[in-house]
Amino acid sequence: MVWSFIPQIYIATLENSKRIPEVRKDLTRMGVTNYEFNYQIPPKVRSYVNVSLSCTDNHLQIYRKALLRGYKYICVFEDDVFIDPSNLRKISSVLQNVQRFIESGEDWDVLYLGHFPWKIGTEVASGICESISWCTHAYFITERAMRYMLRYSPEDMMKIGRLAVPSIFDMFFIEGGGIDTFLAYSATRNRIKSHAVYPMLVEQSSIAKWSTKAKLAERFSKGGWWSTRILKCMWTIYWVVIAVIIYVLRKKSIA
Repeated sequence: MVWSFIPQIYIATLENSKRIPEVRKDLTRMGVTNYEFNYQIPPKVRSYVNVSLSCTDNHLQIYRKALLRGYKYICVFEDDVFIDPSNLRKISSVLQNVQRFIESGEDWDVLYLGHFPWKIGTEVASGICESISWCTHAYFITERAMRYMLRYSPEDMMKIGRLAVPSIFDMFFIEGGGIDTFLAYSATRNRIKSHAVYPMLVEQSSIAKWSTKAKLAERFSKGGWWSTRILKCMWTIYWVVIAVIIYVLRKKSIA
């Protein structure tokens, strides 16, 4: 059992989520048989703010459970995780790399199995690189990192996320990105040590066209000096143009 070295696998989901049957199927395809759902009561008012708060709180609930049970690290999946059929054959080798990395004593806090990368850095072990990443649909997290995260409330994380750097992907959205932006922010401040398997193993089904954009970002981020900066420059220009358009439209509506 390639997943058996993990102390516990948690699935973050909503109470009565329609995704539960589908994620069960994907977990079975991945060979994950031993896991625990953590059910979150859906927000009463559906908005980006409430959804992000709810998702962030769900992850924090999982950390509290894991710490009470004394786990040194855990694996967390969200209920929209999925795996491309072409990656099924890679699971065993990727997890062997992950297990060796964890058992080597390497200093780490978060290890993403899938992500939207801002930066992919040095390869520290076979198939594992330093990274600054978004998306919390599939990741490992240590006891130390869980304790650090629990120093903050979901509301704290949202507030910090609105001002966080890097936050270029969600800087114009009210919700501030929630837990994934906070993790990226913490990595840039060297408060946590963030890593990712490369190339990514799993993806996220709930975000339209996520896979193509994430894989493109991963290739660029792993590339040389110019390719990485060109991508970041393109994103910066894109959001600056959007900000200018929003500003002009608001001025016209007021007038």
